[in-house]
Amino acid sequence: MTTILGFSETEIGIGIGLAALAVTAVGVYYTRKQTKQTPPVGEKHVPIPQSVESQPAPTPPPNIPLATHFVDRPDLIAKVMQAIAPQNPAAGPRTAVISSLQGMGGVGKTELAREVARRMKSQCPGGTAEVNLRGWDSAQPMDEEEALRELCPQLDHTTDPTLPLPSLRAHWRQVTSGRRSLVILDNLKDSGLIDRLRPSDGITLVTSRTSNLVKGVPGIDVGVMQPAEAAALARQNCPKLSEDDARALAEAVGYLPLAVEIAAQRLNDSGESVVALAKRLADPNRTARVLQGDTEQENVLLRVLEWSLEGLSDEQKQRWQALALPPGDFGLWAVQALWLEEDPVDDLAALTRRNLVTKLPGDEPRWRLHDVLRRFGLAALAADGEREQALWRQLGPAAVARLNEISSRFKQGGEAVVPSLLELDQELPLLRMVQSWAKERALIDDIAKKVISKLRTISPISLRLSVEELVSWRESALSVAEQQGNITAISTAAGNLGLAYRRRGDLKLAEDMHQRSLALAKTLGSKIRIAKQTGNLGEVYREYNDLDRALEAYSTAFLLAEECNSRRSVMVQSGNIADIYRLRGNLERAEEFQLRGISLAEQIGDLAEQSRQYGGLAQIHFLRGDLDQAAEIHGKSLSIAEQLGDRAEQSRQTFNLGNVLKDKGDWAGAAEHFRRSLALAEELGMPLAEGARQALAEAEAHL
Repeated sequence: MTTILGFSETEIGIGIGLAALAVTAVGVYYTRKQTKQTPPVGEKHVPIPQSVESQPAPTPPPNIPLATHFVDRPDLIAKVMQAIAPQNPAAGPRTAVISSLQGMGGVGKTELAREVARRMKSQCPGGTAEVNLRGWDSAQPMDEEEALRELCPQLDHTTDPTLPLPSLRAHWRQVTSGRRSLVILDNLKDSGLIDRLRPSDGITLVTSRTSNLVKGVPGIDVGVMQPAEAAALARQNCPKLSEDDARALAEAVGYLPLAVEIAAQRLNDSGESVVALAKRLADPNRTARVLQGDTEQENVLLRVLEWSLEGLSDEQKQRWQALALPPGDFGLWAVQALWLEEDPVDDLAALTRRNLVTKLPGDEPRWRLHDVLRRFGLAALAADGEREQALWRQLGPAAVARLNEISSRFKQGGEAVVPSLLELDQELPLLRMVQSWAKERALIDDIAKKVISKLRTISPISLRLSVEELVSWRESALSVAEQQGNITAISTAAGNLGLAYRRRGDLKLAEDMHQRSLALAKTLGSKIRIAKQTGNLGEVYREYNDLDRALEAYSTAFLLAEECNSRRSVMVQSGNIADIYRLRGNLERAEEFQLRGISLAEQIGDLAEQSRQYGGLAQIHFLRGDLDQAAEIHGKSLSIAEQLGDRAEQSRQTFNLGNVLKDKGDWAGAAEHFRRSLALAEELGMPLAEGARQALAEAEAHL
């Protein structure tokens, strides 16, 4: 039996077809083009990056096509149009909340918002964007950063996916300023997100189950359809229905739009009579068996859903239920993993035609379940815990494979960075769910243990995780390694956790982890591991400002790396030693080691280390008073960090550029860079935040 990424074929699922996963992922990569070009590392001149807010306004892309099943509901449309009309003071900053009467799902809130957006297209030259915030259908509702990463590219296709949250906010303000955009915030539960996601100039349509979500903006309640409207929707989905049968069908399902769609399509496929359907639904003994709805109308919808599912084979039912596991939307690779099928597109199309699954617009095929249907599917899975766990055991290794493919393209650098990060942003909610499952099951499930061990090691996942998430993921990995009693795995996991603790500023915990990893490396007799962990301890000592111990640790690691002929370790320790000599004022020795580190980084092609080493060289020029050269090289370092999406390095190099500008007397430019550095450092929990805060206060005092 062969293994793939450490999982056996049985664990992956023989039918999953990882080759198909690879083809699918590559297809995604080539449908997205990076339009922002990063200057080559070897260029002579790299200008100091400007603030995001100072960049020229982008030209918005064409409006995103909005697929809709909407049947004209003129009264509701008129209410929404009145709410967003400029002369309506109650609308505040042009916001309409489309809510459901009594908190019902399936009443057509999203389709109503899309229809209004379609009618407003000519009046919104800035474009239309939509995001499903998963407020009610997921244990992982979307947060501000994830929402902005989805919204910004819809209005500006040149959006840089490596932007950190503070820059994303600024970019969103810039993209939506002065051009009147329309934004649909779908499935919202947290009213605090509205002010952070609404366009600077334009219209916001909010769909929610809550009417009084926005102070001063009354909700426009969407109840069930009028009989004529519901009948028209029924005939859209089942053209052979007579007018009388369409009205009878609409009445039988309580005029609830989603129920009308599902029932009509089922009748269209099955040929069953409306009379038989009405009799079945009116049977007082026939209640929703899997899940109780929040309202009587939802119970009708659930009964219709159960009836529709009865038209599927047992295998088709189970496949549909499996699609409830992913939060929000999901790609083809997830379906392949859940169904153990290489080419599930035709079966997905059949479910989509029956309105059991929604296919999303866009170049890359993605799908999702309506929130009510997803709750139904999850309830069905929960009733069969063994099958649910089997699905997670299929999905976990596939998630590792998917992340590995994204990581492989990310590591290519250059034009591969942007599309790979866009893919990661799409998959991150599901990856987090996989991690959560694996963490919960790691004590009793070997596949979960492997998933835990592998997910935390794959770049660029750490660029998107908060410091607390990173610590949690790596603590789980260490726990799994300890359970297995694998000394090599424990040493690796402890070292990685030490890096996460240091990023969080917990130096004592970081030192303990690196010491533990070092002791195990000595037990293993691995000189390269000893070198790595000794160097990591040097990093901790430098944070303590104990330069003597730091230099001793770096020098020991350097000699061991040379002995092992490890160019990468020699490169890292050269930069570290250069830092200590620079801090001690010995600039000649500092430059000697720094240039050696840069040379090795360029030979190896390690862009991340190039960014770091160039930053060190720039500091040397800064201390010599060569401010122009320092600014140029810091700019080069920052450019690479932005290309890689390395937010920690961006914070450091932006701070350093601020210091250069301060010494040049450009207090406004210095304040801008300190402000950006501070925002990044605070977001990442970096110790640098305090220094950036003090530097910003000093700069602002001079303005």
